[in-house]
Formats: sequence, structure tokens, C-alpha cells
Amino acid sequence: MKKYCLYILLVAFVSACASPGREAYIKDDQSKHKSQGEIIQSDKIWQCKDYVYDDHIALELTKTSVTVDDVMEKALDETLRENDASIEDLNKDEGAIDALNKLKEFYAGSIRLSGEEPEGAIYNRQGLNHRWEWGDGYVFILEPSGRGYYYDFTQAEKGESVRPSDSFKCKRK
Repeated sequence: MKKYCLYILLVAFVSACASPGREAYIKDDQSKHKSQGEIIQSDKIWQCKDYVYDDHIALELTKTSVTVDDVMEKALDETLRENDASIEDLNKDEGAIDALNKLKEFYAGSIRLSGEEPEGAIYNRQGLNHRWEWGDGYVFILEPSGRGYYYDFTQAEKGESVRPSDSFKCKRK
């Protein structure tokens, strides 16, 4: 039951990041995210240009200092109370604690394509690479060299490999 609650909370967080109620925008060379009346400043911004059409910014990626764990912590207490459980019960479940600790590695972020509104995304590091996931199967991976790759997993079967659909030259702003 506890793992089910954690799964529901994670799905709720991902949905909140991608929902129309969460607004991200670019203003005065600063990327900001607005969620439930709270403005969250991005602490890292990358701008990417297409390898072929190098004359303009094709997309912008951001990372905030807000972790999934920060968001989940608030909702978790309420969910546990609704299920007649307590944080002490959860602390006895090593699997649940490991899952919660893992959430500290994932951050709120966004991706904004040229001429479009930004979309909420989940950011994390995988080794030296930066990774953003959003929507229902979209991924952007940024390597230390500054080369970024866009992947579309929307038509892929579970476990299937997908080649990048596009590549970009990215620089941290």
C-alpha cells in the first residue's frame, strides 16, 4: 500500500510539471517557473542551436533547485493520513525510504522550443550527462561536450531503443 501511495505521488508530480496550471516563461534573460502562485527561479539555463540552422536559438532548457522530494514531502504526509498510516510506518519500509531518497536526485525544470510556451520537465543527472523528460515519452540528453540529443519515445515499445530525432549545440547561459 505504501509503495502504491509513493507511485501515485510521483505520477501527480510529473503531471503537475506538465500541466497547463504550471506556467514557465522567459523574461529579461531569466527563466522563471510559476506554480500555484509561487515563482521559482531557475538556477541553470542552457540554450541550444540546431546543427544545420545555427543562426538562432532553437530551444532553451532549465533546471531549478526544487527537487521532486521537496514537492512530494508536502503531499506525502497528507496521503499517509488519508490511508491511516504515519511517517513512522513508512520509515520502517526500507524500499519506500530508498525510493524517497532517490527522489532527491530529480529536479523541476523546463524545455522551451523557439516560438512556443515552455513545458514543465523532470531534470536529473546520469553520470556526466544532463537529462530532461517531459510529456508522454520525450527526452533530451545533454552531454558534457555541449552536444544535445532529442529523443521521441512516444511510438516505442517498452524497452525498445530509439535513435535521436535531432541534435543540437548547447551552451550554458
